[in-house]
Amino acid sequence: MERLAQVYNTVLRREPEEDYKRFTGGGVNTYATTIFVLVSAVKKLSATMKLPAGIELFRGTGGKMELPDSFYKADEKGRAGFMEYGFLSTTQSIEVAIQYSGIKGGALPMVLRMVTGPIDRGACITELSQYPGEAEFLWVPCSFVAPDGPASVELVTTADGYRGVVKMVPARINANL
Repeated sequence: MERLAQVYNTVLRREPEEDYKRFTGGGVNTYATTIFVLVSAVKKLSATMKLPAGIELFRGTGGKMELPDSFYKADEKGRAGFMEYGFLSTTQSIEVAIQYSGIKGGALPMVLRMVTGPIDRGACITELSQYPGEAEFLWVPCSFVAPDGPASVELVTTADGYRGVVKMVPARINANL
């Protein structure tokens, strides 16, 4: 049984295609009302919660992707980055992000590192998270992820003692709330 977050993000991203078809019954049920309500809730939480500027957040990318050239190289209108079509989960714990980076078997272990601001902010859903005790911040679909400096490569050690190399990518996320 899939987690609902996986179902909704697959529907929003429309990939993997076979899962999209299975979850939507061939495109018949795209969960439009459910996703609308969830986006509304995340926006309201983000807008009303007290969130100090400067909180550092992280997201492991699973080791399955490299960022496209368009992430680093601006287009003719001066834009660099990409739009995330699904809900975007981030954490205050770099250790958690490293676990999700793909460090143990992923071809491209990577962590996005971002800092919140008065506009660049997700909703703290720690009390609603399926991972007890994790400081989790959720961003709405269609948030824009842009570079915020050069990437670096770091040697890290996981909580269980595994050592590996992770690409750390400074980024900004704007949900345009």
